Amino acid sequence: MDGDLSIASQDLEGSSDLFTAFFKPLQQASLASRNAKDGDVDYLDSETGIVLQWASAISRHLEDLAGDETASLEDRASYTQEANTWLLLQSLYLHRTQFVPSYEPSTSAAGRAFKYAPPLSVIQHAIAQDGSLSELSIVRDWLHTIAYPSLQPAEVRRGYLPYTKNQVKQALRTNADSLADDKLVRELDPDAPNRTISQGKRRAIDSEDANYERALLRSLFEYVRVGELDQALDMARQSDCSWRAASLSGGKLFEDSLLSKAARLDKAERNGEPVEDLMDLQSMQEVETSLIQGNLRRKLWKKSCRAIANSTHLDLYERALYGSVSGDESSVLAVAQSWEDHLWARINALIEVQIDAILEKAEDNYFQTSAAGQRDAQELTSTEKQLAKNPIPQTLQTIFNNLLAEQKLHAEARSPFHVAQSWIILNRISDLLNSFASKLEQSNDELDEPQLAQLLRFFSHLVLFYRLIAPTSVELLPALPEDACASIIEGYIDVLQAHEKSPSLIAFYCTALEVAHSVDVYSRYLHQRFTTSSLDGPSDEHSDRLRRHEALHAAASNGLDMASIAKRVTEVTVEDISTELPDFSAAKASFGLDALVSSSQASEKEVDLIRSVEWLTFDASTYPEALVHANALIRYFLSAGSPSLASRVLAQIPAALLTASNDGASGPLPSPSQVNEYLDHTSFFDALRLHLQFAEVWSRRPAADQVPKSERMRFGQGLQKLTDELWNTFVELLTSEWLVLDSNDEVEDELFLNADRRRLELKRIRCAYLPELVFRLHTALVLSGEEFVPSNIDKALELSTIVADERYKIYLEFLDNGNETGVQENRLPTYLTMVKDANLLRLKHDGHNKQQS
Repeated sequence: MDGDLSIASQDLEGSSDLFTAFFKPLQQASLASRNAKDGDVDYLDSETGIVLQWASAISRHLEDLAGDETASLEDRASYTQEANTWLLLQSLYLHRTQFVPSYEPSTSAAGRAFKYAPPLSVIQHAIAQDGSLSELSIVRDWLHTIAYPSLQPAEVRRGYLPYTKNQVKQALRTNADSLADDKLVRELDPDAPNRTISQGKRRAIDSEDANYERALLRSLFEYVRVGELDQALDMARQSDCSWRAASLSGGKLFEDSLLSKAARLDKAERNGEPVEDLMDLQSMQEVETSLIQGNLRRKLWKKSCRAIANSTHLDLYERALYGSVSGDESSVLAVAQSWEDHLWARINALIEVQIDAILEKAEDNYFQTSAAGQRDAQELTSTEKQLAKNPIPQTLQTIFNNLLAEQKLHAEARSPFHVAQSWIILNRISDLLNSFASKLEQSNDELDEPQLAQLLRFFSHLVLFYRLIAPTSVELLPALPEDACASIIEGYIDVLQAHEKSPSLIAFYCTALEVAHSVDVYSRYLHQRFTTSSLDGPSDEHSDRLRRHEALHAAASNGLDMASIAKRVTEVTVEDISTELPDFSAAKASFGLDALVSSSQASEKEVDLIRSVEWLTFDASTYPEALVHANALIRYFLSAGSPSLASRVLAQIPAALLTASNDGASGPLPSPSQVNEYLDHTSFFDALRLHLQFAEVWSRRPAADQVPKSERMRFGQGLQKLTDELWNTFVELLTSEWLVLDSNDEVEDELFLNADRRRLELKRIRCAYLPELVFRLHTALVLSGEEFVPSNIDKALELSTIVADERYKIYLEFLDNGNETGVQENRLPTYLTMVKDANLLRLKHDGHNKQQS
């Protein structure tokens, strides 16, 4: 059997509440399952079962649609079918998870062991043994509950054929000729309109009575269609058609309470069960109060009903009425209007055929007679013929195939919920999920977003419901296809994300995936949800950080590994962005003063890359990874010539990270190599900020001809203090083996830069920035020494000795390093020229001082 998983276009505006309405019962059930012992939670409770709560949510939504003028008939039909499917699941799985066949090796399914077992006991015994037959009854009951009569019941009218009766009386009183013709009946018995008078002609009743009879028969049939036979019988009696009530009630199986008890006693004795409580069968009180009911001649009654159902001159609904109570198929199909009506007609016929077959097999049973005779092969329906060859499941398969082949049911039979109902009845859940998952991949573009959202919600919760009940019924329920389930649930998570549902809700559904997969899916959700493009503006970054923190902790509260997610979302961010950014690891570049001073404007992608460190700073367990990742990003931006962006990365590292490592915290600690690199980066930016401070102060220096000498002296004193601090900071960095990895350092693999690349980038950064630091310090010392602090010129010359010192080998970073680092410029001549100029300036100052002395 196959079906189309597309459905009619529908508007799901307002349906987002269904996401929460389905989530809450599932969350409660999951929590209960974790806290309760096996078997303590009844997920299929007849009042509070999770499936019934979902069906109620759909019903409430249908009520909302009823007041929505924009909602189409397709909307209501789709949601009605979904609610019906949940009700079917409740009924079937309540049976499937509890049914245990009562096999009796010494008896047949027909109950031959006790000759006087009443037919009702025989059928009850057969149902107890055959789960397929009991499921058929459940499906028929479900089809009763979801049926919607097309008309309001006809009014109850006292008196049988009152208009016809009045006409007959009037004609007799007036000797009218109306009775002489063949148009009006002459008698008022029920068969009068059906008797042939000549050449196939029949007399009729009054048109008013005929109209009422048609309405009454339709109402009686609709009562039977919804499983309310007693209501139909009451209506027939109240309408003075007691004969019709009697003819409809002949289908009840014969039952005698005393004989039924005797059958139970016989069964208990054969099975070696206690029989003391059944030994009072001969008490006079029980004999007097024994219940005897049902039809001993049911076979004859059924033959008569089918004769009525096949009488072509009768009203369609009268034929369908007697066909429905006797299990005739064709007469009921003639008035069937929907897929559900067609299925009910066939299921109802199948049940009656099965009952007849069971009773026919009870050959030695006292109550089985051949009063009605055997039916000819030509009289058998297609269902009876199919059942004679195959068991119930294969017969049901044929029924659903026939429904798919019906031209007038083409669209209905292929609607996704009818397909789902079919496969649920056939107990082919795995095939259903595989089919939906495959069509989801093949025709995803063919479904509108609202259609896809509803189907993914339904199938995802079908999977989760099945998983809830499976542990308590593992031997009764087949295993689900995990790949298909994962594909469906992941699709539903995408829907939740598209509807901007809360991180807590999305994290909950991620837990339904395999552990590694759940981490990846939730990480990708966090990456997509919290990108720079989703912010309202730069000022919103702080609140966005809080939301990131809450989203990450929502994962932990739902049982996901927060540390793994933090690491993975960082990796996902880098993987997504790094392909769009240039790779500077082998680029040819030169770095001048402008590159260090400029404040680069970051793109959205670069901001996301910078803020990716945040995910690793929310919990101490990921502090080591935060430091590794931050160092890698700093190296990346420094290699790109964007120190301002690198400094923004540095700002992402919380002070608690290094405090925890220094305090000997019990959690994971960063490696010494990474801590040292971080401290080196910190000292570099401290030096840069101090130099920027000098540049600002220098830009405000007073001119000699514009301010008093005393003011210039005060400025010079402050400048000397600042340049002394600048000297100490820069020299400490230059002489500290800045960003030099010791050969004994353990160099671990990093998030997106491996160990070899780390070494190369550190060397590149030293080659690029150490000369710039020397140039900056030298320039600051010379400028300040020329006008305000003459001793700084001596420091500038002292700096050259530090650069040339073999202990530090700083001069090597000035040379051409070739392709290894990408820095192909020999800047040593430039520095030597600067040193020469400083020497000349000192000589000039010395000469000036001698002249003054």
